[in-house]
Amino acid sequence: MLDTIPPEVLGLIAYHISIDTLQPPTSILQSSKQLNETLSSRSNPNLYAKIFKDSFDSSAATRRCPLSLTARKLTDELELRTRALGRLKRRVKDGKVGGVEERDLWVIYILLIEHGMSFSSSCG
Repeated sequence: MLDTIPPEVLGLIAYHISIDTLQPPTSILQSSKQLNETLSSRSNPNLYAKIFKDSFDSSAATRRCPLSLTARKLTDELELRTRALGRLKRRVKDGKVGGVEERDLWVIYILLIEHGMSFSSSCG
């Protein structure tokens, strides 16, 4: 049944599933091979680039490399950031923050720089 829905509509559904959780639309991706091929990050980087742009501050990346910022690179960056944040979330939940890997610390550092750190709301 889902196989008959146009790819653009499937993309919108996947976008709305993913935007709130910053996770791939696993439920749709696992429902059929055809849907997986249509909506995977490999075959539909524009979908994941849009999720990146709407989830993170992409203006810093655009300033750093305006000519070479492709949908594929934004998709790769989305995957890098969501994996790092997921690993950090698990470590915090398990109480093992001291073992955060250096690569994840760099990702989090970049996120803090790009998004700014505002402590005024919690300290005022």
